[in-house]
Amino acid sequence: SNVRFDNLSVRYGNANVGGMITVDGTDFMRSNGAGIYMVDGSVIMKDILVSDNNATNQGGGLYLKNSFLRVEKCAITNNTSNQGGGMFIINDHYQNALIEKSVIANNVANEGGAMFLSDPPRDITYSIEYGRYNFKIEFCTYYGNSASNSSVLYTTNIVEAKLVFYNSVVYG
Repeated sequence: SNVRFDNLSVRYGNANVGGMITVDGTDFMRSNGAGIYMVDGSVIMKDILVSDNNATNQGGGLYLKNSFLRVEKCAITNNTSNQGGGMFIINDHYQNALIEKSVIANNVANEGGAMFLSDPPRDITYSIEYGRYNFKIEFCTYYGNSASNSSVLYTTNIVEAKLVFYNSVVYG
């Protein structure tokens, strides 16, 4: 499915129940993605606040699996999770992701305070919009994120990934 969010707040979500929910043959963990949860789709977010969400497992603010992501002029703040306090992204289908002109701040996790990328997008066919990068962070500010292991970006299973921080600030 494709979703576009403009000018809204996603706050105070909780994904803290164990077990699974099955919808149309797809299983969803009830402990992931307290703010936004997307599987096999497309999420475009502009002028969005994702704040004060808590997931016991993955993706306090956002959980995306095999999904295209574009974030523009957003604030992802004060979210908590075991992995990926601000966002957790797992990608098997080589989707693109662009985060631009946004603030990712004060998120907390055991691994990846701001972001946790698992098997992120790999090198794919040239894309005009993203250049030769299929995970691009541009003109963003990351501050005050904390984790036991990697306060800003935690990655696993990277195979020839094209990730870039461009004109962005990381501090605190």
